[in-house]
Amino acid sequence: EAGITNTNFVSSNKAPDYGFPYDGENKGYTSFLITSIIRDNQLPGWLNAARPDIIIMHLGTNDINIIRVYSTLVDQIRASKPNIKILVNYLTRHKPDIYYKYIVLIILEGAPTKSTQASPIIIMDNFSGFNTITDTTDGKHPNNKGN
Repeated sequence: EAGITNTNFVSSNKAPDYGFPYDGENKGYTSFLITSIIRDNQLPGWLNAARPDIIIMHLGTNDINIIRVYSTLVDQIRASKPNIKILVNYLTRHKPDIYYKYIVLIILEGAPTKSTQASPIIIMDNFSGFNTITDTTDGKHPNNKGN
């Protein structure tokens, strides 16, 4: 929509064709826990294979323990590329609302403490106007309209 045409999403995962004008490669997994990914040291291999310049993080929907491993997560990302840009998405709003508010607060407070000049962490509010009734399949996971 912004006229940017030189973007290439990189990953070993191919998303279904939703009719968007960009490729659907992503490293998204249903119900994966970031705590398990960090514990099993999976992230370095994925990052070395894909070599991204920018990471878009949308984590914590199913795993409140992201707070415990957030610093390690950022350190592992930067170990693969010290000047990587990290974009952190707000979570999809869902019930219980207190959980959502807690995670967003942690993201907003935690991201700036790890942000650097060479590798900034930028918070993206990509859910303003998002409606959990019409934009999700189950009150949590985005449907085609919510994507």
